[in-house]
Amino acid sequence: MPVQVKETHTKGELTRLAIEDAAVELFIEHGYHATSMRQIAERAGLALGGIYNHFTSKEEIFEAIVLDKHPYRKILPLVLEAQGEDMETFL
Repeated sequence: MPVQVKETHTKGELTRLAIEDAAVELFIEHGYHATSMRQIAERAGLALGGIYNHFTSKEEIFEAIVLDKHPYRKILPLVLEAQGEDMETFL
């Protein structure tokens, strides 16, 4: 039986995810260097000052995107919760 991981997010976490999603879209559309913090904030539905409550720079947003979107972040909780002491039991 597969282990299910229930994801619940606070308002702040949802805002961070919205910022990351907006940044990904803009990086794809315009490129990293041509995308500004103002554009990211607008796409995420925030005032420019609001984005700085979550990230200090565009570089920090990019780093968060890379870390948050990496597949190990979704797989690791499943592996840690899996039953079994050895590989045969685990599989």
